[in-house]
Amino acid sequence: MAVPSEIKDRSGVAFYYGDGGDIWFPPLPLPYSYKEQVAVIRDTVIRDDDIIMTGYAKSGSHWHYEMLAMLAQGRADYVRTDKPTEMLDRLTSEQAAALTSPRVLNTHVPFRLLPRQVIQKKTKIVYLLRNPKDVAVSLYNHVRDWTVLGYQGSWPDFLQLFLYTGVWTNRWFDMARDWKKEIANHPEHPIFVAVYEEAIRDPINHVVRLNDFLGLERSRELCEKIADACSFEKLKSASHNPEIKEDHFRNLWKEGSSGFFRKGAMQVKLATKESMLGNALAFDSSDAFSSEFVHILHDHELELRTRLFKQWQESKNCDLILAAKGGKLYAHSCVVAAFSPKIRTLLENGSQISPAFTGTYMHIIFEYSVIRCLLSMMYTGVLSFNTSLLSSVLSAARWLQMEEIVRVCQDFKRDTSTSVKEDEEEVLTDENVLLLIDAASDHQKSNHNIHAPKDDDELETSTQPLLEKEPKDSILVEPRHRKNNPTKIEKKTKSQNRPRGRPKRKA
Repeated sequence: MAVPSEIKDRSGVAFYYGDGGDIWFPPLPLPYSYKEQVAVIRDTVIRDDDIIMTGYAKSGSHWHYEMLAMLAQGRADYVRTDKPTEMLDRLTSEQAAALTSPRVLNTHVPFRLLPRQVIQKKTKIVYLLRNPKDVAVSLYNHVRDWTVLGYQGSWPDFLQLFLYTGVWTNRWFDMARDWKKEIANHPEHPIFVAVYEEAIRDPINHVVRLNDFLGLERSRELCEKIADACSFEKLKSASHNPEIKEDHFRNLWKEGSSGFFRKGAMQVKLATKESMLGNALAFDSSDAFSSEFVHILHDHELELRTRLFKQWQESKNCDLILAAKGGKLYAHSCVVAAFSPKIRTLLENGSQISPAFTGTYMHIIFEYSVIRCLLSMMYTGVLSFNTSLLSSVLSAARWLQMEEIVRVCQDFKRDTSTSVKEDEEEVLTDENVLLLIDAASDHQKSNHNIHAPKDDDELETSTQPLLEKEPKDSILVEPRHRKNNPTKIEKKTKSQNRPRGRPKRKA
């Protein structure tokens, strides 16, 4: 038999929990000890059509249970059972095995304590994530409304436990950090991160995305009906009606309590300090929350760079095409503009001419390998190229106004005594660059469903100007300033009389 444990807040008031070792459970009555319950969870036999739902307490688990159950059964009818009926944290092995399929097995344990077969079978996981400030408020109201083993302390004292000691399911920050690492370490495992605030803002789209993730192929109409049936007021009404829904905890709550469904809204606005806890509680610990966020997101920069690099490799969400000698390169304009003041200026000038543009195309007279090397540096922070390209990389960096790269290349030249004559460097001026902004809606699909070349054989090697292939009604932005460049002028004497702003087609 499970025996609850207790910790004392800073005022000496007891907070009760079930000590499962690596996880603290709510102090529910169990036939085993809480540590034995962890072993029961780990040994749960998983079926092929099971859905696993997990996350920190008070992150919308009852709400998502209903949505997932309706999607699984294929109709917008409330299931008779309630969430605790399929909650692994309180079920015996026999009780779990007796549940009829499809099961929405829910828990609050971290990834490492999920059933072993979930990992082996790559069972689909819905991980719930909610603003921790809302979680803290909701959980405080939850524990103080229990008639047995409830918490009788104050909000400030509870907040101290929540932030620094941990309550049920331990500390929010530790669990969020753990899930972040596990998701990164198991990219092959199907995990849907269900953000509470996104579901509140657009419940229909949220149900549609859950349906797509689960591969259930339910209709849009059914998803809309499910979102409506799971609206807060309707779900709260159904949960309080014993003819519609079972409630294994109905006698657990104090008289007048709202039970599991209290407000069901975003009570905390992160951007507004005065409204962090709505109108119910006074909140003076914003700095404590902020320091925790700084701690948990300390490697955010590396993670963001890694994800952007992956998107660049896969040519996803790219809105900038750089047509270099030997092929096209695709990139994210915000990334390139962040590293190159020259590109940023060109983009800004172009956006002034066509505020509604959907993508940008630039023809740049530099070798494909040179531009790719500089793009790779922007996404990874690593500059790597063959020394034979030093002059080209240096001149490209100069034109792009990437001062740090210019300095690095110059230092490398000096340290290695590399002799490079200035007139041998490829110098790029504004007249060598053509900025094309696509503002035509009927070309959007054809021009912006961009896919990176699979290998070097697919790269475009034609010397024909790439701009010739762009839509006729695109806006061509000519350079506003020209620099005197005798070397380039000498090379272009044969073509000085051709119209400005458009490359000459080679014979």
